[in-house]
Amino acid sequence: MTREEIIKQVDEKVKKELDGKISPNMLGYIHIFEKRKKEILKNEYGIEFKTLRERDTGRSMD
Repeated sequence: MTREEIIKQVDEKVKKELDGKISPNMLGYIHIFEKRKKEILKNEYGIEFKTLRERDTGRSMD
């Protein structure tokens, strides 16, 4: 499985994990989503992943 395929698989895993707990429309959802995604990629696959905030420090988002 390629890195991209693993990342897509983890995206789906995190979406399911957060489903019913946190609304995707909630302010700050992306930060919670990406933090969890980063944790799974690092701990389960040894993949270093940078969140949107880490990749683009000059931009504010929520």
